[in-house]
Amino acid sequence: MKNQWLLLALIIPFIQTATAQSPDQKNALSFSGSIFDYYSLFNEKPLQAEGNTTYGLKIGYHRNLFGPVNLELPLRMSTVRIPTPSDPVRRLSDNLFLGSLDALLQIQAFKPTARLVPFLSGGVGGVYTEDIDFDIQFPVGAGLEIKLANNFYIHARSDYRFSSNDIPSTSKKLDNLNHNIGVKVLLGKPKQKQDQKDTDGDGVPDLVDECPLEKGTLATKGCPDTDGDGIADKNDECPTQAGLARFNGCPDSDGDGVPDPKDDCPDEAGTIALRGCPDRDGDGVADKDDECPNEFGLVALNGCPDRDGDGVADYKDNCPDEFGSASNNGCPLEEIRQEDKATLDFATKNIEFEINSSYFKPTAFAILDRVVDILQRYPQYHVKIDGHTDNVGEANYNQWLSERRAQRCYEYFISKGIAPSRMQYKGYGQTRPIATNNSEAGRKLNRRVEFNLYLP
Repeated sequence: MKNQWLLLALIIPFIQTATAQSPDQKNALSFSGSIFDYYSLFNEKPLQAEGNTTYGLKIGYHRNLFGPVNLELPLRMSTVRIPTPSDPVRRLSDNLFLGSLDALLQIQAFKPTARLVPFLSGGVGGVYTEDIDFDIQFPVGAGLEIKLANNFYIHARSDYRFSSNDIPSTSKKLDNLNHNIGVKVLLGKPKQKQDQKDTDGDGVPDLVDECPLEKGTLATKGCPDTDGDGIADKNDECPTQAGLARFNGCPDSDGDGVPDPKDDCPDEAGTIALRGCPDRDGDGVADKDDECPNEFGLVALNGCPDRDGDGVADYKDNCPDEFGSASNNGCPLEEIRQEDKATLDFATKNIEFEINSSYFKPTAFAILDRVVDILQRYPQYHVKIDGHTDNVGEANYNQWLSERRAQRCYEYFISKGIAPSRMQYKGYGQTRPIATNNSEAGRKLNRRVEFNLYLP
């Protein structure tokens, strides 16, 4: 918290005097947070990080050389985690100290009144990493600056960094991804412009008037605002109805966060996910489309529950607590021995994964092998592998993680000789809890992978 106040103390004086960096304002400073990623490129799955990212700080000095070309000297400090392919237990090293200094050329697309300033960058940097020593890296990237005040910008850039060193014990280069976001402050004052011509006579000079041939207001940068909601007509999606800035000038009559033109139920408060319609049971199916609006159910079953997960809604299922077949009204076609059911139930409760990961804990393999034995003894059965999580974290991430864990089990069974045609896997995220998420014991039960046998 002290570091945040110190950063604000450094930035605020510049805001008071605060246009992209230009020959008028040659010098600037930037302060950014950084994300370092060495594992995704090594694993060749850049969208499946699984905890490999680490964080750091960057302070940059910027100097305009000429026209749209700038020089940046960024100093970065962080801890990083490096792939450890020779270690049979760990995928990544412990946190290692990293310090680097780069020299980058930046080419920006710049206009004096621009609010968005995209740019490309590239250069060379010296990087010291604990246990790996000195490395020469060649960063290539792209970024965007967003003007918030005269001299004050949001500054963001992503780099692919080509390395001259190999990852220890491999022939792969120590290439990595680096993402930065923070603020940039231009030093000094821009030159004053002499041209004060005002063609439409609205009091806003043509130089800064975004609608120089139409009378407007200073608040809307010289553009007209028919409904008086503070949003220029050219940017207002509802120019004749007073609305809100966050909805591009459109109203939200029921106050549910969905603007009226996009709200399927504009007179009933609902959710953004359901286009403004209510969902009494919270199952993700709008009441107007929910066949069981007072019971938490599944989207695939039009909002009706399916306790046994066999794809037959409970109200149509003659055996709602037994996994069965749709052709037999939800009842099983052949009995599985009780001891084998108990084994599958035990596996559901006891196969464990590393935290926030789809990698198995060592104790999981013996349990998985017991499931393999059951599949080999019931060759006529197929198996549904369903992944579930608790409700901790973002719902989209939980959905992805549950499916990834189910897929890990599927791949393990294939490695043991089970035919892929006999299996299917799916993740349900946090949508099918079997216990309360208000206690650790309940959340542990909800973090599971279920194995349901069925006859095709």
